[in-house]
This record gives sequence, C-alpha cells and structure tokens, in this order.
Amino acid sequence: MSRLQLPKGSHNVILALAAVYIVYKYSQGYERLDKVVNQATKPAAQLWSDIDARLGGWSPVELTDLVIQPWYLNTSFVISDDAWEVLTRDANNRLMMKQLFDGRTLKSEYRHLVGQPIGNI
Repeated sequence: MSRLQLPKGSHNVILALAAVYIVYKYSQGYERLDKVVNQATKPAAQLWSDIDARLGGWSPVELTDLVIQPWYLNTSFVISDDAWEVLTRDANNRLMMKQLFDGRTLKSEYRHLVGQPIGNI
C-alpha cells in the first residue's frame, strides 16, 4: 500500500487554511452571541441611558409658540432664508408663517407681533 505524498510545503498551507476556517467559524458564533447579548441587554441599557440623561440635566424638547425675532428680518421686513427654513420645519408653524408673510415679507398687519410669542392665528 502506498502513502499519498503531498508536495513540500503543502502541510503549512493546509494548516493555514484550517486555522482560517476555524477563526471564521468562531467569528460567526461570536457575531450571533453578540446580537443575542445586545437584544437581551437593550432594556437595561435604555434605562441606564435615561437615568444618566436625567441626572445630567437633560429634559425633553418642547415646541413653544412661534416667535419671529427682530434679527430674522431686514429693514423691509423680509425674513432671511435661514430663519424661514428653521421656522417652517414644523407643519403648524409652516401654516402660520404662510399666513403671516406675503412671500417672504411680513404683512403690515402682523408687524406688531415681532418678538412676541404667536399662538394660533
């Protein structure tokens, strides 16, 4: 019976391939375990995040009444592009802004409201 002879150096190649395969299989197992652990610890992590945020002075952002500050407008009562973009992000504010402005110019009947909180019109 004859033994199969592999070329010189092929043992090292086979060992390297086996090592790569083993590392690959372990990494797959690690990724699955990591996903399971992330899901299992998510509620505790969220709770800790909320507690830490409160202790750090965080509070939820609340939308306040619309205020058109004087520096948003030029001397002709035309609002800047940046101010318009920010003030119209909210759908309710967008509707009010379209009522208050003719294009980008503040209507004369609403100019007394500059710097004042504006509720629903």
